[in-house]
Amino acid sequence: MTILVGSYTDFEQELIVSAYFCSNKLGKESVALVEIAEYFDIGSNARWVRNAIADYWSNGLSKEQRHSGSTSAQRIWLTSDGLRRAETLIQNGVSPKPHDHAQLEVVDSSRWTGLPRNGNLSDSNVLRLKSVLQRVDHAVEASNATNADKSQARAYVLAITSLADAPEPPADLIWLLINRASNLAGIAAFFVSLAALFQVTAS
Repeated sequence: MTILVGSYTDFEQELIVSAYFCSNKLGKESVALVEIAEYFDIGSNARWVRNAIADYWSNGLSKEQRHSGSTSAQRIWLTSDGLRRAETLIQNGVSPKPHDHAQLEVVDSSRWTGLPRNGNLSDSNVLRLKSVLQRVDHAVEASNATNADKSQARAYVLAITSLADAPEPPADLIWLLINRASNLAGIAAFFVSLAALFQVTAS
């Protein structure tokens, strides 16, 4: 018998990150599992779902308690601690798993990050962005994506890196490229995570 070590931990982390993105996408504080599943692959292990919902509530990460109804009706309402937890996981490379059919259109940067449309990134944020770009590049290379998708993703990474190296890195153009890259089939999750980091660190 094969024992999968850490699989539940991975699931619990990916689920809270998926809830974070789904909440942003739908503009809702509380999202149901059925809503999250419209955009992300959250698996079908009902026991893990119930445990995760209970863990989030008991640790102050969600305002929603586990109930006895259907698994798909279970809800997640991230508290401030829950939002910070999701953002920390994103910065550490935890990615949701978008369905290929999901249209994960990232919202306008002037609303999501507080950036002016023609703003520039600070030196500290450029360093963070470039660090995550390196992680994205390594993750893409290690992924099961096709060679064509990998090449396209690398092209975006190189373009974003070049803009980050500019004397006055243009936030709007960098955001546009991240947004475009987040629609790549098979690669989207890496750039969706990068978009979230951009949200957290941009100023």
